[in-house]
Amino acid sequence: MVDDALIDLGYRYRSRSILEDGPDDGAAWEDPRAPSGRPGVRCPHVSVRRAGTELSTLDVICRDAVLFTGPDGAAWAPAAVAAAERLGVPLDVCRVGDGGDVADPGGGFTTAFGLGPGGAALVRPDGVVAWRAHDPVADPGAAVGAALARTLCRPW
Repeated sequence: MVDDALIDLGYRYRSRSILEDGPDDGAAWEDPRAPSGRPGVRCPHVSVRRAGTELSTLDVICRDAVLFTGPDGAAWAPAAVAAAERLGVPLDVCRVGDGGDVADPGGGFTTAFGLGPGGAALVRPDGVVAWRAHDPVADPGAAVGAALARTLCRPW
């Protein structure tokens, strides 16, 4: 028997549009109470605060894909916006932590998403993590552009 929470919230999605960042362990589910933020799973819930209002990282995802970055991920934003414009798709960017778009009062964002302070994760509008970079990269525009293109099955 499989726990209902695993089936409902912990499913693991696999397709060519998901960019795995490590070896595939073959697991069909992930416990949503212990999120990893790995590509193919549901975006982790982390309590954050924007403009004095408490919300979840899941509340940040609306109609468009979202690139979440850690507190030291400021370089990702202009690169991601340029890549999205090149592909002609909307993309929201949300830096989480000190000095970011939303505060991380519990300090759990980077752990839940499996990121370093300068890392980034691309989340599809359906809430599935499509790609992540644990740490900053030399060319964030190329990295995000390639991830967006692959997620959308478009040429980069």
